[in-house]
Amino acid sequence: MHIVEERLLFFHAVGEALAQWAYVESQLWLLATLAFPLQQRQPVVDGLMAIESFRAKLRVCDRYIRHAFTDPDFVARWAKAREKLTRLSKQRNKVAHQVTVLYSASKEGRRFAMEDWNPGVLHPGEKPTSEALCLQQLELLRREFHQLTTDLASLNRLASIGVPLPPEFDVEHTRQRSLREIRALAMHGHKLVRLPVSSQTKSDDEAP
Repeated sequence: MHIVEERLLFFHAVGEALAQWAYVESQLWLLATLAFPLQQRQPVVDGLMAIESFRAKLRVCDRYIRHAFTDPDFVARWAKAREKLTRLSKQRNKVAHQVTVLYSASKEGRRFAMEDWNPGVLHPGEKPTSEALCLQQLELLRREFHQLTTDLASLNRLASIGVPLPPEFDVEHTRQRSLREIRALAMHGHKLVRLPVSSQTKSDDEAP
């Protein structure tokens, strides 16, 4: 994979992850409003939007939801979703606030990385740290955000009509996809720039 193509795929993955998180938040706000009568829901949303910290918003939503919905199945599902929200919101903050560092000498798929900005390090090492978010980690994170969106949508359906989403709405998101799979999926919906790949940059992962 040429480094320019990897750059396009990397920032595509960044944008998709952030866009997917917006759906997570919208499903959470919707669930919180279902704890109130219809005529009171807009003021509830206005109040949530006035809170800057996501953690503070989540605490408020949690109180609304736990007060309004007491069915044991709903309570158990919400507890799992709340844990995911807490854990994955930290990952979302990394995508939103970390800086992109170029490691041109690293192997493909790890030449662009999101890391904490360190003003004391003018020249990064030859490869990103194990905690860095590179292409494959970002793509996996986007799928985790998607599953969380589905979990919250299922809770909204359960709160509204008493029935959650069917199991087929769940997606497999625990396996890290190969670079070839990520590239193929991106090219399925987007026409990427095709660049010549030298024998030095072509890997087994991109071999025909």
